[in-house]
Parts: sequence; structure tokens; C-alpha cells
Amino acid sequence: MTFTSAITGKTKIGRWRVKYGTYTNDSGSVGGDINTGLGNVLAVFLQKTGAATTTDLPVVNESLPHIAGSAISIVTKADETGLWIAFEGQVRDSYATADAESTIIDVSRSDGKIYVLGSITEGGDGAVALDLTPALNKIEALFLQPLDTAVSSDAPVVNETFPVPANQSGCVTLATVTSKSYLFLAIGTRGGT
Repeated sequence: MTFTSAITGKTKIGRWRVKYGTYTNDSGSVGGDINTGLGNVLAVFLQKTGAATTTDLPVVNESLPHIAGSAISIVTKADETGLWIAFEGQVRDSYATADAESTIIDVSRSDGKIYVLGSITEGGDGAVALDLTPALNKIEALFLQPLDTAVSSDAPVVNETFPVPANQSGCVTLATVTSKSYLFLAIGTRGGT
């Protein structure tokens, strides 16, 4: 069983270093370590590639932010290929949000946009009203990544049309799996409508 990963590019978003690449499982492999080449990994997002839809999502099998080094363990379906993106930085702006189910890990600014990395732990009712008003009041995009020890068969759903307007006060509604944890990346602005 073989798992390989490669770094295919890098960029910078504000104060964050960002690297991205590919992963490949073969011969029945179901995951492994992605060597991100980063020192202080705040978050990692995975995207399976292929020709058909799937009910099984690859997951990050780590407690993040992962300050201990560059290797990030993931769990996938057998023989899966995909893409990954990882963010490096220092946890500087970490604080709980008003919804009590999420924490903002860090905030960075670049090209007139605000980027917010955070985590969500669903509290038991299968829904989260994610309140990002401390950092954003207009949300243009939101990405979610399951954190778990096994492949996730249930995908979280963002129950909004984007961009989420400023008059909604930076809140988005998510349908999630009860008592599961996720990372999120939100992109948006403050002020204006």
C-alpha cells in the first residue's frame, strides 16, 4: 500500500504562507501523511478528484492548529486521489464566536479581502449558526473540512446563497453532522453592503 503527496505550488495570503498540492493512494492505501513543508500548520483542506460523485469525504486526522511540524495525517477511501491546501501562521487572533460552537483561529488580510480560519464543533442539534461578525460582516465564500479519524460519509452543507450580505451581520447557517468537528475558511469584507 502506497500513499504519496507532492507540493505543486505556493503563495502568500497576508501573513500566511500557503502551499498546495496533490495526494495519491494506490494498492489499497487509505491515507497517510502529507508533508506540507510548513512549520506551523493552521488548517488543511482536502478535495477528492475523479470522474464520479462520492459519499465518502477525505478527512484530516489531526488536532488543528497543528503547531508541531509539517506532516499532516489524512484518511481517505482506498485508492483515492485528490488535492490539498495548507495554511501556515501563528495563532494570534484566536477567540470563541458568539454561537459558542466555533472558534476563530486566525485572521489575515490580502488584496482588500479578509480571510478567516477557524474550527467548528457541532453541539448536538445538527445545525450551526456560524457568526463571524467579529471579523466579517459580508461573507463571499466559505469552505468546510471535516476533522475525524475515519472517512466521513456525511458532507456538511452551507445553507446560504453567496455572497451573504452585510445586513445579515456576518452569520451563515450550516447543516452539519451531530457532534462532528470541522475547519472553515471564510473570505469576505467588513463594512459596506
